[in-house]
Amino acid sequence: MIKNVKILVLFAVVMLATTGYGAERPRLVVNFVVGGLRCEEFDKCSSSFLSDGFRRFMEKGVVCSNSYYEFMQTNSAATLATMTTGTAPSMHGVVGDKWVDYTTGTVVGLIADDTAESYGTDLGSSKVSNKNLVVPTLGDEVLDATEREGKVVTVAADVTSAIVMGGMKSRSVFWLDAARGKWTTSNKYAGGLPMWVTDYNDADPEKSYLGQEWVPVFIPETYKSKEATVINMDAAGKRVKNRRPTYRDYAKLQITPAGNYMVADFVKQVMVQEELGLDDNVDVLNVCFDASRFVSEMYGPESLEAEDMLYRMDLILSELMNYIETRVGGAKDVLFVLTSDHGMSDSYDFGVEDPRPRFNVAQFRVLLNGFMAAHYGGENWILEYSDRNIYLNRQQAYSMGLDVATVQRQAATFVLQFRGISHVLTSDDLMGGSFATSYGKLMQNGFYPKRSGDLMINLMPDWIEDEDEVRADSGSLYDYDRHVPLMFVGCDLEPMQIKEKVDMAQLPVTLAYIMGVERPAAAEVDEIEYFKELYK
Repeated sequence: MIKNVKILVLFAVVMLATTGYGAERPRLVVNFVVGGLRCEEFDKCSSSFLSDGFRRFMEKGVVCSNSYYEFMQTNSAATLATMTTGTAPSMHGVVGDKWVDYTTGTVVGLIADDTAESYGTDLGSSKVSNKNLVVPTLGDEVLDATEREGKVVTVAADVTSAIVMGGMKSRSVFWLDAARGKWTTSNKYAGGLPMWVTDYNDADPEKSYLGQEWVPVFIPETYKSKEATVINMDAAGKRVKNRRPTYRDYAKLQITPAGNYMVADFVKQVMVQEELGLDDNVDVLNVCFDASRFVSEMYGPESLEAEDMLYRMDLILSELMNYIETRVGGAKDVLFVLTSDHGMSDSYDFGVEDPRPRFNVAQFRVLLNGFMAAHYGGENWILEYSDRNIYLNRQQAYSMGLDVATVQRQAATFVLQFRGISHVLTSDDLMGGSFATSYGKLMQNGFYPKRSGDLMINLMPDWIEDEDEVRADSGSLYDYDRHVPLMFVGCDLEPMQIKEKVDMAQLPVTLAYIMGVERPAAAEVDEIEYFKELYK
């Protein structure tokens, strides 16, 4: 009898060790994406964080301190696609917001769809869908695995963020209509807005945010940053009266704290109305806080505005996580993930008497087009410049009997002479060989033959493109753009620091492993080793 008990105890110990003792499989996975969040901001501001906001991730969660996007195209569309599909742009095909269709010479918008209509929006913002997405996401795999009994819901202020994260099969993808401040979706997802969304919109919650002066959430002494553009530090702790709301001020809300608050308020409605995490089927909730990115781009990541947004984001996360756990019934049933779409450069004009130079795209296009016309004849050689991609007029080259690869190389030689450009590769280069290391590999990982340009360029460190109301930006192959936070908390996970390098494409693969569903079909990487052992 004693011998049998010993055998049973030994069997139980072995089973606990091999089934991930101490790690619960979640009923709900919540992906929090804070736009444009740089890793160094945590160190700078952590002393002012709440214990159950960012610091809950930092001190009680699994922290991947060396997580990177392994490609150059660190624009939000491309990175959000990677964190949901488990692969780079070279496979998932999202190289940016737009590209040129080489067969027609016309510009194609990533989310544009002339056959689509959105609900309650103006005509110009209504024709959007996910038809140009190429490969399935983690959410798509969850829907398949649960035969649509599991739910996948995506919420974002920005329409592109929502559609890219929402994937190919979800029917619950929501974003803010910038013109009206209402929540909407496309008829390509659902035959109409759910009644609860209509009722929520009819209550006009967005109007409470209009006309508010931006005042700091804490007293001025709390802040490390000293430079402010619109935030009124003198009004700290004071009650500020709203002016009368004005129609079409809603787009401006996305570059204020209101943009994130509106997302958080809607997420609470989603939790209630969609009943997420309340049954045995695993659910996924994707939440993208785009306003943080917009603010850092406009005012700079070193600004008081960006720092105040970070403190407010800390408060939002604290409240949302507590709310979600209460709804679901406990911390062990929810896995929270915190990450970002990309980092960001320093502001081009911060801390220097003479602002850093910026890359003038308009001038560049004119000069390159002039060079090509002088060398080959013809006129309109540059069809488009987008996300560091240059699209040449291939039809014109064909009509003149020119070899496109030769034309690309000639253009590349001229482009490399421009001040501010550090690297240039042609599509012929990127298709013709394999770059094992260095900048070539990062650029090749961001290259999708049917959508990427004839030339792909990288700018010098700290250079950004010259755009109105943009002080900082992303899109390069440097660490400050590719290095992002990645943290997990919940499901009784023990605190852990993972110092090994993590490819952000591993995120959806790891989550699939944790949830016990198939990895995204196009994924090219393995799950993070720590979780592989934990959930064995």
